Amino acid sequence: MQPLSFFSNSANSALGSHSTHELHAWWDAATIAMGHVARWQIGPRKLWIQRLPGEWRIAQGDGDLDSADAALEVAAPAEAVEFAAVARIKRFCSKSDSEQIRVRPLSADRPIVTRPSVELYLPPGEKVTLFVGLPLWFAVETVDPAQRLLDTNLFRPSDTWFGPVGEEGELCYASRTYGRFRLEDVPRWPHRACTAVQILNGADDTLHVERLRIPAPYLALYAGADGRIWTQDVVLERREGGSGFVQLEMQCRAPSFAPGAKWLADARIPTHSGVVSRAFASLLAGI
Repeated sequence: MQPLSFFSNSANSALGSHSTHELHAWWDAATIAMGHVARWQIGPRKLWIQRLPGEWRIAQGDGDLDSADAALEVAAPAEAVEFAAVARIKRFCSKSDSEQIRVRPLSADRPIVTRPSVELYLPPGEKVTLFVGLPLWFAVETVDPAQRLLDTNLFRPSDTWFGPVGEEGELCYASRTYGRFRLEDVPRWPHRACTAVQILNGADDTLHVERLRIPAPYLALYAGADGRIWTQDVVLERREGGSGFVQLEMQCRAPSFAPGAKWLADARIPTHSGVVSRAFASLLAGI
């Protein structure tokens, strides 16, 4: 086993003295000495990174992944033979001699479809906030110079279609978690982000919310003081008149339920106004 001193990362140095937030900060930069290997496990995803002259080598664990696995290991020293035993190894050329690398969270590359934990009906004029856990992707990036080497999922959700088949709709991912009414009921997974979704029914009839389509590629990521990863808030408003018209607004600020949250990553697809209006776009299923 390589000596711990060959690696530096705030999450694995003097581990017992760190707070919950620091223990969950798996996105901090790490230093891997030339010729050495470091290992990460972020939820179900295992990852090995090796630094060699002129290149970085990255390997991911094979086999079935357990989406409920909440393990977290950051830049732990690993043996070269352990790395060599992993089947999926990718090589990335690098003329820099920097030994710093960063593994950091990204939003998913498609919208996420989820359901409320129980059947949800909103009478006219009512509103509710649901807390939704979204699966995360991750990037492996060099620090000097800043270059992205890898962009992939921590756990790949199954595909699902959202919207009328053959009409306006979209290929999305299906979330394995449910929208919860209380934040304390949402587990703090290292491989999921939490989104606060406010639904407002401004129409004159009751709204039955069966499924929610969360626009993950449009959402930035934040680190909460409790170690939870957040997106900015999302507001879905059903307007009076026209039962299929829903306005989607992504709040252009840090999440309201995570005071002091710090920015982690920009949205994959930037929006200037934060408002997306679509008629009959199936942002809410059941209307």
